[in-house]
Amino acid sequence: MGIQCIRDDGKYALTRFSRLWTDGQTSVVRCMLETGRTHQIRVHLQYLGYPIVDDYIYNTAAWGETKGKDGNYGKSLEQLRKDVLEEHKASNWHEQVDPEYETRVKQIAEGKVQPESEGLDTKARQEYDPVCMNCNVKKKDVILEHMMLHLHCLKYQTSEWSYSSEIPLWAIQPNDIRKVPEDTPRDRHAVQSY
Repeated sequence: MGIQCIRDDGKYALTRFSRLWTDGQTSVVRCMLETGRTHQIRVHLQYLGYPIVDDYIYNTAAWGETKGKDGNYGKSLEQLRKDVLEEHKASNWHEQVDPEYETRVKQIAEGKVQPESEGLDTKARQEYDPVCMNCNVKKKDVILEHMMLHLHCLKYQTSEWSYSSEIPLWAIQPNDIRKVPEDTPRDRHAVQSY
């Protein structure tokens, strides 16, 4: 996994921000991309000191005490890379390796595996390949918060096509009841943290 951050030898990138609303605790900002770099909005908000609240990559302790504000990580870029990788390494998502894996692979290689009986219903069980590097590992359930990010694109446009969508409910100003149906839950989320 590569990390993206603001640094002197980095590529040019420009994002324009304007705050749409705030209630003193949460804010929603409009982001206008002038360039299109990997994770550009997330990196620029982090650099400005306002990482996206639920951004589990760019709003974590690995980025230092100020979470990367003004490009201050409190460590070398190499150490930063190691710390971010440590937070997101694959082993964090694996519970355990099957202890019988090596034994089964050796048995297969030596031809010591017994054929299944003819009456066995192989479709009634889960598929498992004893040689597969992924089948021998149990994975943890992904945390729901890691699957969501309060970053929404209202419009994509090229010279050949255009796509636009509605503003999501979490981005509507809480006191703007004209846009929110009465039965809509009033969850409050932030795109920008203070």
